[in-house]
Amino acid sequence: MKSMKIPCLLMGLALTTAPVWAQTPVEKPVTNVAPLPATLKMATATPFITGLQEAQGMAFGPNNEILVADYKAGEILRFSRDGKSLGKLATGLKGPSAIVSVGNQVFVSERKANRVVRFQNGKMDVVMADVAEPMGLVVDSSPDMVLPTTPARLATPTTLNVVSHTTSKIYRSDLRAKIPRAKSGVPIIGKSFNLKEKTSPLIYAAPVAEGDKERYGFRWLVRDGATFLMSDEVGERILMLTESGRTATFASGISDPSGIAIGPDKMVYVANEGDGGQLIRLDAEGEKTVIAEKLGRPRGILFLDAKTVLVSNRDGGVWKIALP
Repeated sequence: MKSMKIPCLLMGLALTTAPVWAQTPVEKPVTNVAPLPATLKMATATPFITGLQEAQGMAFGPNNEILVADYKAGEILRFSRDGKSLGKLATGLKGPSAIVSVGNQVFVSERKANRVVRFQNGKMDVVMADVAEPMGLVVDSSPDMVLPTTPARLATPTTLNVVSHTTSKIYRSDLRAKIPRAKSGVPIIGKSFNLKEKTSPLIYAAPVAEGDKERYGFRWLVRDGATFLMSDEVGERILMLTESGRTATFASGISDPSGIAIGPDKMVYVANEGDGGQLIRLDAEGEKTVIAEKLGRPRGILFLDAKTVLVSNRDGGVWKIALP
């Protein structure tokens, strides 16, 4: 579905504190690129990492290693940029799904534990609790906290945004605020604990159909400027949500959308778990081009460079794809 352009919203606008649903146009993601040719040659996927139980989220860690969440094993695994194992960052987690790394902090959504945890300097703590099946994460950092000469690893995260798969609600937590800590200095590997904490502020809730108790289906969450992009499993689409709460469909007709990423080319990439497993690229108008197929059940997307992308496969590994 195509929508009119509107002026870009400023990041400083206050978030709505109540659920908002208005089918009005919102700004498109920042994708000032030419449409892809319809005759684009399909890319070939080659195995990059194998032997995992259920690979999901991926991110670059503080030491530039590749982090992969193994959902069934309950582990965060570390790999070099050429796919060699470097050991484990964490074990004993309950359904780790998405991973986001900012500075020297790594955030992981624990879907089966209904919480988001943070790893920093060999310690783990809980930064958000009581969120039903958290999946997609976006962690913001304040621009005025990072000087142009400051290394990326020293960036300071400020806010955490997480989407609940079960309820299709998005919550935000202030990472600078003082919140109860379970135990100081808890080792990462093989440890877990419970934190009693009030649910973080609700910033968005999808509408519920008459007669239904809840609305589920949101999976992944990314931010492009002032716009969030979310994969909607049930709606078979990529949904946009602005800071002011307005929503619109960016792309539709994707049978089972999962992971989303903004590529170096500023295009939107989507892992489609349907249709045999696809990597889809969306142009500025949300028009689809299938880049690779027969990927099993693709979930996470991570760019190694402008022309090389990793796609995790829930059937047991990670693909490496050379983009056309």
